[in-house]
Amino acid sequence: MPEWKNLDPELLKLVAKHDPDNKFAMPYMWATTGIGYNVDKVKAVLGENAPVDSWDLILKPENLEN
Repeated sequence: MPEWKNLDPELLKLVAKHDPDNKFAMPYMWATTGIGYNVDKVKAVLGENAPVDSWDLILKPENLEN
């Protein structure tokens, strides 16, 4: 693969944990997802004690019901 030399060496090390010689696997995708929300609106719906600094805000079913 001509562009192999451009792959991130740190990602190749991670892949090498499962494919020691990097013969069969390669990193092909990397992404970050940001999540933003209006704290005031969340508190208006869920109350002042809403877990605005926790994943509970979006992972607890009781919060999703509102």
